Amino acid sequence: MLARDHRLRRSSGFTQTVRHGVKRGCPAVVVHVLDTHEAAPTRVGFVVNKQVGNAVTRNRVKRRLRHLMRGPVAALPRGLQVVVRATPLAASRPGRLAGDLAACWRGAVERASAGVPALEWAVEHGAHAAVAVASGLPEDSCRSVGITKGDGA
Repeated sequence: MLARDHRLRRSSGFTQTVRHGVKRGCPAVVVHVLDTHEAAPTRVGFVVNKQVGNAVTRNRVKRRLRHLMRGPVAALPRGLQVVVRATPLAASRPGRLAGDLAACWRGAVERASAGVPALEWAVEHGAHAAVAVASGLPEDSCRSVGITKGDGA
């Protein structure tokens, strides 16, 4: 479960992020990221509509997404708003969800943070290797720049 201060809860936040944020799509998910330039912690919201499946299926997809986002959200810079929208493929191919989320997540955050590559950002902000790997970076490249599992967030 995401901490309360890391959850995007108001519809105005969802609307603002989807309309004005950077979008990156993959087959299983679409990620929207908006840099609000505020001191507030990064907030994440999930959209899983009825096209994904019945209520049981939608809740299962939301639980998987929340679990996958728990680590990376704590290491992101403050002031980001993130909306993760699941597509019907997220339910039919759950094994693909983690890879697609990592790829979309990395691309959207890089675009939103003015083109700073994810590995450089992780080093600069002290993110540990688990977060960098969850963002889709190879673990050996994390070690080569001195990120270890005990460092950072």
